[in-house]
Amino acid sequence: MIGLIFSWSIKIVFSVKRGPLEAVPEGMFDDSINLVVWGHEHDCRIVPEPVAGKEYLITQPGSSVATSLADGEAIPKHVALLEIQHNTFQMTPIPLRTVRPFVLDEVNLSEAAETDGIDITNQVSVMKFLRERVNALIEQAQEEWHERNEAVGISPAEAGEMMLPLVRLKVETTGVSVMSNPDLDEVLEILDGRRTSAPGPLNI
Repeated sequence: MIGLIFSWSIKIVFSVKRGPLEAVPEGMFDDSINLVVWGHEHDCRIVPEPVAGKEYLITQPGSSVATSLADGEAIPKHVALLEIQHNTFQMTPIPLRTVRPFVLDEVNLSEAAETDGIDITNQVSVMKFLRERVNALIEQAQEEWHERNEAVGISPAEAGEMMLPLVRLKVETTGVSVMSNPDLDEVLEILDGRRTSAPGPLNI
């Protein structure tokens, strides 16, 4: 990403929330600023973005590791090289290779009963379905890990073994009588225990 510097480089690091509510507006900064580095956010939006009616750009590096299970943490993590020459600057995104993979998905069991044919009155059927979804997320994490390494020319031997991924599956159980929060907590405990001990699919 290449931008213009109109007099000299003026940068500001801002560490507050960025969003439509309870946040500092993106357009509040003075036009003497060329680049705003926005902190305190999960999402990695490292490529500088324009602001309507303003001359400056905003870059948001995001957190370098997953600090929560928020949706934005699943976006690939990057840092950037900022180069300044005369009246221009350039930011080159650099993907982080040592970040623990994080994948997430959500499922509505009532909808899954229609689309996937699961019996939501049978707890065994529901648990089997959830197990398959979690296994699919683990496979997705592995595929994305290999794709990111291939994109930067890293061979499987050089990349080494993938770190155990963080997996978040949000399950909507409204209208499903065989599921309750304690049941889901038990499933998560089983998943957590088995996931910390061995790679590959989970068998519940």
